[in-house]
Amino acid sequence: MEAKKVRKGAGAGIAALAMALASGPAAASVYGPLDNFDVVNDTGQPTCGFEIEIEGVHSADVYRTFSAPMIRYADPTLTDTPTGVVIRYRATYDPATRTFSPTTPPAAPGYVPAFDSCWTGGLGSGYDAAGCEHFGVSQTTEATATRYHWLGCDESTGATPPLPDIGLPTPNWTVIPPAVPADPPVVQAEFDIPNPEGGAYGEPYWVKIYKTEADHAIALENLLLDDPLVEGAEVEIEWELLQAKPGQGPALNEAPLGPGAEAVIRRYEFYRYNVAWGLANTYIDPKTGLPVTYVDPENGEVMECVVDGCNDPTPDELGGYVGRQMAGFNIDPNPPACNDGLDDDGDGYVDMADPGCVAPDSMTESPACDDGIDNDQDGLVDVDDPECEGIASNVNEAPAVSCGLFGIESAPLLGALALLRRRRSPFRREAAGAAKQA
Repeated sequence: MEAKKVRKGAGAGIAALAMALASGPAAASVYGPLDNFDVVNDTGQPTCGFEIEIEGVHSADVYRTFSAPMIRYADPTLTDTPTGVVIRYRATYDPATRTFSPTTPPAAPGYVPAFDSCWTGGLGSGYDAAGCEHFGVSQTTEATATRYHWLGCDESTGATPPLPDIGLPTPNWTVIPPAVPADPPVVQAEFDIPNPEGGAYGEPYWVKIYKTEADHAIALENLLLDDPLVEGAEVEIEWELLQAKPGQGPALNEAPLGPGAEAVIRRYEFYRYNVAWGLANTYIDPKTGLPVTYVDPENGEVMECVVDGCNDPTPDELGGYVGRQMAGFNIDPNPPACNDGLDDDGDGYVDMADPGCVAPDSMTESPACDDGIDNDQDGLVDVDDPECEGIASNVNEAPAVSCGLFGIESAPLLGALALLRRRRSPFRREAAGAAKQA
């Protein structure tokens, strides 16, 4: 067979943007990540629901999910866990007949939802038998990890056990403030390369990435294939081969935010690599002149690029369709000072690491009790003023009085209170910093 070009290292596609080796909403005032995705039932059997397991997010952080009448499943249940939340779509079980309804049929071999998303308004009359679904979640907090499972159907007991992780990645978003205020922020989208089995060399995947921006906050309804924002997206990465392997870290896309943009959408198309073909076919190693299989039979490693043009799969190398992830992120055009990634008051502490921040939505890092000013002109500044209940208080230190508990007659008490607060302040600062890093 004709020899194909072999890439030397990861020098194109996602790697060129950055391969990390480490990484509107229902109301336009809500900012954060949204994820809609199509997934094909390639389990070979009917499934009785779907499960989204999210770490680092709890039910209070989830404000929207995609459900009936847009898909066959009703609203999911949200169950908090010690590490996050489980969002479960589940069929109803009838113990009298020992049947489930509704169920997702297995997809036909090679099925790809090419033109419309897998929902009632996208596939229309073809949805019921298509063997694919469309799920979505909007949340205010960034996840640390996300896993997806089809649910099996145990008709004898009514149980719906999770099936193996389908390996569909979900990006995590980061907005990096500009070093120069006039420059745009940089928006990063990072995702872990799928490795459901956890082996040294994971299952290889092909991914194609599209990107678009919006001048307004977006909602889950915008993350559909037939929405103009998604339909008109431009190809950002034509194709890239992904495989978890030793020393390989997350894949990272980043780009400056365009003028006037308030949201970014990336669409990821995931396919499996045809491992059987890679094990059965060879290319000529340019170093040795000997034939070598495209997939190493000992450890399953796939050559990073074994196609003409170095970054596109041939029809033989493109395996089964996994799913389509349509991820969006709403960027607050006026983020609060305690959640903007900046050291607004110049004290060396950023956002919630600053003891002046009482909550992420606080509009100042330097409230009256942490601004270095004697706001009420009583001769006591910030936490030395007994009217300050803590460093994050914003009570303007309150006007001084001439006598009484907090008057001149209590000078020794004021000194003791000030000393106490000075001793407590470093601990608060350290604890806040530790919480920021955790």
